[in-house]
Amino acid sequence: MALRRHVAIAFALDDWINKEFELKTPNLSDLSSLTPAAAAQTLRLEWGLGNKPIPNLIALLESKGIRIFSLPESKEIDAFCVWNNNIPFIFLNNQKSAERSRFDAAQALGRLVRNFTQIGKDANTFAAAFLMPEQALRQFQSSQISIEYLLKLKEIFGVSITALAARMHSLNMISEWVYYRVLWPQFAKLRYLTNEPRPMRKETSQVWEKLFILLDEDNISIKDIANQLGVNQNELLDLTFKLTKNSRNQLRVVK
Repeated sequence: MALRRHVAIAFALDDWINKEFELKTPNLSDLSSLTPAAAAQTLRLEWGLGNKPIPNLIALLESKGIRIFSLPESKEIDAFCVWNNNIPFIFLNNQKSAERSRFDAAQALGRLVRNFTQIGKDANTFAAAFLMPEQALRQFQSSQISIEYLLKLKEIFGVSITALAARMHSLNMISEWVYYRVLWPQFAKLRYLTNEPRPMRKETSQVWEKLFILLDEDNISIKDIANQLGVNQNELLDLTFKLTKNSRNQLRVVK
């Protein structure tokens, strides 16, 4: 029930914002006829990404008209997506590591463009291929795969060290023996399975940040918006990565 309310408030807030601003119109292809990996590569080509690493995934998704909202603190849900009036929404658990959140967002993107038959496995395959394109990874082929080498690569692709290793293993860039007998024991010993080494900075919504910073002429507070929507202002904060706290809890709108 709490999650349904959270989603309903996000829809209402998006409608409210759309009355004041002209937001990006989404245009996502239906790639359901393709395999997860092919869908990821096709989408990359459609978006002009080539095989380059993605520096900021949330910014990319928002630039394509996808509405990005944060979830209240929860250990149960990592991320999910939904369509509403032909508008795609992605909700992210902002308590996860930046690397994990990016992978979750990529999985959600895959669900938006493709109907998965094996939701967990297919979404994982799509996310791995989208964030770590094979041709890009092949450029870093090495016969000496070490923890330090993987740490350097994870900073390039913005993924967890375990996700990177798994992707390279699936592409036969890391042998079975090295993957299971060398790397995984080291990951466990160093606690990299639960604590991400050299964590990257968390991504957040640039759309909301720009609204909170730039649109300040009418002096409309977050409380005023909450009152118009009939919700608590903290519920809006939970939806918008708590960015309004960094903007003195003010959301000002240009009419």
